Amino acid sequence: MITAAESLEYYTIKETGGMVFVKQVEVLLNAPERALRFCNILSACEGPFDLGRGSYTVDGKSILGICTMDLTVPLTLSIYDETENVLEKIREFLV
Repeated sequence: MITAAESLEYYTIKETGGMVFVKQVEVLLNAPERALRFCNILSACEGPFDLGRGSYTVDGKSILGICTMDLTVPLTLSIYDETENVLEKIREFLV
């Protein structure tokens, strides 16, 4: 069986001044308390995080942005800088 951490997708996005590597994982935040805990974890980490579903994307560190999402369905978290072990910190939210 493949775990969520093993099923990561890697993308390369060109930006001015170099390349940025992005990891995307599916997370489930199905309650406001879980969304707040998730946001607090990401806020303590460096780097940007996007949380989205379809074409709608919000800042993963913004509790107001997260609360505008449908929390009952899995959301895609984009991690732009994996200097810290973010996946270990958010393991409880991985689908």
